[in-house]
Amino acid sequence: MNLNRKNVIWNMVGATANAFTSLIFVMIVTFINGKDSAGIFSYGFATALVLFCLANYITRPYQVTDISGRYSDTDYIFVRIFTCAVSAAAGIVFCIIRQYDIYKSAIIILLCIYRIVEALIETYYAVIQKRDLLYKVGISLTVRAVLGVAVFFAVDIITENLVASSAALVAVNILCFLCLDLPNTVKCGIEKSRFSLKASRSLLVAGFFNFILTVLNTLVINISRYAIDEYESNITQAIFGYIIIPATFMNLFGQYVIQPVLTSISAGVKERNHKKIAGEIKKVLLIIALGGVAVTVVAFFLEAPVLSLLFGMDFAPYKWEMMIIIIGSVMYALEVVLSFVLVAFRVTGVQAAIYGVITVLSATLSFAAVKQSGLMGAAVTYAASMMALAVCLGIVLICRLIKFKKDWKGEKL
Repeated sequence: MNLNRKNVIWNMVGATANAFTSLIFVMIVTFINGKDSAGIFSYGFATALVLFCLANYITRPYQVTDISGRYSDTDYIFVRIFTCAVSAAAGIVFCIIRQYDIYKSAIIILLCIYRIVEALIETYYAVIQKRDLLYKVGISLTVRAVLGVAVFFAVDIITENLVASSAALVAVNILCFLCLDLPNTVKCGIEKSRFSLKASRSLLVAGFFNFILTVLNTLVINISRYAIDEYESNITQAIFGYIIIPATFMNLFGQYVIQPVLTSISAGVKERNHKKIAGEIKKVLLIIALGGVAVTVVAFFLEAPVLSLLFGMDFAPYKWEMMIIIIGSVMYALEVVLSFVLVAFRVTGVQAAIYGVITVLSATLSFAAVKQSGLMGAAVTYAASMMALAVCLGIVLICRLIKFKKDWKGEKL
């Protein structure tokens, strides 16, 4: 019980600290470098998140819920090194294709490397979490977040140069990995095996749909940013980055409630205990629903004043855009939870197809909507996409639970 409580508390602390870094980074850049630079940084951060999905090809939830015993920890690590290298190359190619100037390209590439190192760390986190030591992950996330913010602020206030500040973030991640995460993982014990091209290829194939749905999920969240980059200014990009911050926190809220129960859900699948699985899912969805209602009510009254205070500009004119995004962010949290559960069930192909269709529709609508209505178009497209994903994944999950009930011939759900 003490270990479970420790895992839950430190997971919350670490996830919170990690989520707040994006807000704090943007605040620092806004006040030190200006809103135009904040727009570039926000865009670069979002682009790095997309490439993080490539580096993080096989996600931590997938690795943690792997009960097959077919792949060792080092198999996952070998694959992660390969996907990180591919992601780094993709970031460079992206900047060349988009023909950004040296300054913007340097920021984007450095932020991509920052995320790529984070993706490498994630596979070591999975080893630790699988040993039911999630609290060590939470402690590491907290240390990295606090140290990263402190170093970023110090370098930026001294140099007023985002390239130097972004390079400092990369250095912090590498330092934390070598001094904290790697030793923690070694102490937990790594399942070792020799490098096998066959095993790596097999793991890449097994995790392909999980990778596709993760990339598409990130794309559909950020597609409005690319439309804004095409039709609007860097300042408009910065404003969108400010008002979409609540989506980050709702994702965080979803992480709070789903990460500690992933191993329990996996155990339920292994035991063919649908009652246990259904109980955990119902509890998680109830918490998400209640949290979503609370966040929406609070945001209606406080979001604009708080953002105005934080960023030194009037957000009252964007109240309806913010409320639409808040509703979308609640759907986002729900969608993340549903997706994680389905990954635990190894339902990835259907998810990838759903994400693919909605991403195409979202991209088509987003560029048209932003060109026509600016920020309002971006907000509406985002919320509609999140709602469509949540509904579709909910239907798939219900069908899967019904199938479990029939196949396992267990007790009534």
